Amino acid sequence: MKNASIYLSGCLKKFFALTTLLIVAACSNMQQTQTVSEWLPENTPPVFQAAGKLSIRADNQGFQAGFDWENSPQIKEIDILTPLGSTVGRLCQDEIGAVAQNAKGQVFQAATVDELAQRLTGQEIPLDYLDLWAMGRYSSVEPHQILSNGSLIQAGWTISRTVQNNGMPRRLILQRQDLKITVVFQEFNPNHATEKTQCLR
Repeated sequence: MKNASIYLSGCLKKFFALTTLLIVAACSNMQQTQTVSEWLPENTPPVFQAAGKLSIRADNQGFQAGFDWENSPQIKEIDILTPLGSTVGRLCQDEIGAVAQNAKGQVFQAATVDELAQRLTGQEIPLDYLDLWAMGRYSSVEPHQILSNGSLIQAGWTISRTVQNNGMPRRLILQRQDLKITVVFQEFNPNHATEKTQCLR
């Protein structure tokens, strides 16, 4: 029995040691999958399809949702989803202007998509530049500043961005005074080109 106890104790020690090594390795890999992005000037209009989670915090209140996003030079279209996947609303911008549709089917139009985002979520979301920032680019028509910690300041927002090892965006954090917006990308396809050219009106 004593030998069996010693053997079992030795096995447990090896098991815990191996588990510790695996946890350390996993944490190390997790840290390597996200690195601070470098910011570059905008070039061609971003083309991608993305999905993930969006959270907004302002005045100690929060809003969380999922999103499906299609982006091309002709159209930007974002579906805002509940945690269960139901559509809260759709935001769309094309060459004509911006359109929003809420869960009740009501349609709103405006000159800018930022105004409509506020109607749907209760907070301003800078969608005019969000596609550029997601790609690690800054707008050439707005003054900008890059801080020593890698954050970008533009259009009144401080933006930080992390990417995965393959260079695809992982997390985008926007802050302005007491407003914080976090965009977490769970899917990102830079080769996806939507066939849509106009918003439904």
